[in-house]
Amino acid sequence: DDTGMYHYNMLPSCLLAQLHATDSAHSPQVGWSMDGFPIYGPRGPAGVAMVPCTHYEPFNPKPCLDQCGGFQGALPDVDDFLYRYYLPGNLGNLECSATVGNTTCGTGTGAPCCVSELPNENLF
Repeated sequence: DDTGMYHYNMLPSCLLAQLHATDSAHSPQVGWSMDGFPIYGPRGPAGVAMVPCTHYEPFNPKPCLDQCGGFQGALPDVDDFLYRYYLPGNLGNLECSATVGNTTCGTGTGAPCCVSELPNENLF
């Protein structure tokens, strides 16, 4: 942003692919938040898609994300933290999209494209 702080607004599909992320397991860690908690891809325990708890109202039958995009709870098979953040959304298929607007995507000297759709605005 304009203060020099890095932030990411879409799932890092290429990074998740390099880390061998799947839809059937917990996502790998992709970063650290400024408050010191880990940041994971879109999948939580047992490969559950992590979405805001408001998507399940009035009941929250699955692990879901609080208003800050995090999940509070012990996951000893994942890490030693009691809180962690997730990047919700669909994992891209690493194919270029004509609707994203990246004109150099995959052509000539342009960077390879790793996004095939825009993020879902309804996630938060």
